[in-house]
Amino acid sequence: MLEKITTDYNYGVLQLASKDRSYTKGVLSEYVDPTDVEIYGKSNKYLQYTEDLIAKVKKDIDSGDTPILVGLKNDQLTNKQTRELKEKLTTNATNRQTAILDLIQNNTQNLITIQQDLNYIFRQMDMVVYQTDGVLLDTNEPTVYQLSGDTLFGPVTTSGSIKYIYLGSEPGCIKRTINDFNDDVNYYIGLDLYQKNSSTIGNDGCSFNVNISNCEENRFYIAFSPLFTKEENLTIFINELTSGPEIKANPELVEKIKIVCNDLKVKYDIINASLVKEIDNLKTDTTSFAYQNAVKYKLPETTVKTCNYVTPPTDDVNQRTKRIKDLYSSKNLNNNDKFNGKVTFN
Repeated sequence: MLEKITTDYNYGVLQLASKDRSYTKGVLSEYVDPTDVEIYGKSNKYLQYTEDLIAKVKKDIDSGDTPILVGLKNDQLTNKQTRELKEKLTTNATNRQTAILDLIQNNTQNLITIQQDLNYIFRQMDMVVYQTDGVLLDTNEPTVYQLSGDTLFGPVTTSGSIKYIYLGSEPGCIKRTINDFNDDVNYYIGLDLYQKNSSTIGNDGCSFNVNISNCEENRFYIAFSPLFTKEENLTIFINELTSGPEIKANPELVEKIKIVCNDLKVKYDIINASLVKEIDNLKTDTTSFAYQNAVKYKLPETTVKTCNYVTPPTDDVNQRTKRIKDLYSSKNLNNNDKFNGKVTFN
C-alpha cells in the first residue's frame, strides 16, 4: 500500500494519508503479560487534509505564487493571459482533490480489511495465552475449554512456549517481527512528515528534497506531480494550459509554458525516483531482513503445538465464558483508540 500510493501519486500524498492514523497502538496478550505493539491502523483525517491542501493550492494560484506562474513571471503576461492560466490551474486543482481522495480510499481499504483480520488473530492468540479456547453454539452460549500444558504455557523465556513465540524479543518471535518491520518502515520511509498546518511535507520548514524550497512549491508538488511524471498526463495538461484563446494566440508563450512544465517534470522525476528507491531499500534490507522476515513469516520449528484441556472449565469460569463471548462479538468492545477489542476499524 505504501509503495502503490507513492508510485501512483507521490510521497506527499502517502504522508498526507498516513498523518494522525487511528488504531495504531495496542497490546499483544491483552489478558496475560500485555506487551505494546503498533500496526499501521486506519487513515481517518485524509479527507480534511486533502481539502485543506487543495484550498491552499488554489490560494497560491490566485496570488501567482504557484511554480508555473512563478516560472512565467519574467514573460510579462497580460492580465487576460494570467487569468486564463489561473482558471486552468484552478480547475485542475479541483480535479486533483478527487484523484487524491479516490487513490487513498482505494489503496487503504484493503489494508484495513487485512488488519481487521490480523487483529482477530491477535484476539484468538490472546485467548490461548489466557489458557482458554471455545466455540459459540447456535444458542449464542459458548462451549469453553480450559487449557493446560507446562511447556506450551511456560514463561516467555521458555523456547517454544506460546508466550515466547508471541511476545519474545528474539528473531522469529511475532512481536520482534512486527517491531523490526515498523523500525525499517520508519527508517526508510517515515510516516509522520506531513505538516497539517501548512499542508506540506518535510521536517525543515517547507523545504523538501533539494528541489523544493518553499511552501507553494511543496504544496504544488503534492497536488500536481502526477500530471508531470506520467507522460500522457503531461501532454494533456500542457494542452489544457495552452488552449485558451489569449495564450494560444502567442506561440512564444505556448513554448515557454512547455519549457516550464518540462522543467518541473525533470525535478519531480528526480524526487520520486529517490523516494521509490527508499521503498526498494526497505524490501531488500540485508541488515535486519525485516521485510523478508515479515512477508515470509512462519512459526519456528521449536513451537509446541499440543496441550491438554478440560470442559467445562474449573477456574475463572465466568471470566473465561465472557471473554469467549467477546471474541465472537460482532460489535467493537470499547470506544478507545486502541486496536484491541475492535471488530471493525471505524
